[in-house]
Amino acid sequence: MSVEKTLIMIKPNAVKKNAIGAILQRFEAQGLQVFAARLEHMSPETCRGFYAEHEGKFFFDGLVEFMSSGPTMLLAFSGENA
Repeated sequence: MSVEKTLIMIKPNAVKKNAIGAILQRFEAQGLQVFAARLEHMSPETCRGFYAEHEGKFFFDGLVEFMSSGPTMLLAFSGENA
């Protein structure tokens, strides 16, 4: 058994819809466990850094605008085949 770790981001639109619990249940049902979590309203600068590999692509500005439009739930999960 290989325990892996992964980052899951629940985007601003899902946070606004109060869907965090339902989304968490899906991952937990697959045997993954949360080992760190925080709610963060990312600045445009933070988003630009996180998505830097996409800079210059047609969707980049919209992505940065969307991801910085409200709070994002950041979750670190661990488990087999995470």
